[in-house]
Amino acid sequence: MVATKKKWTLEEEVALKSGVLRYGKGK
Repeated sequence: MVATKKKWTLEEEVALKSGVLRYGKGK
């Protein structure tokens, strides 16, 4: 599981992008 930690899962990537779009640009 440590090896897969380097690459995010689709859910994590989407969640991160959503967070950046919502909070990143919001600030």
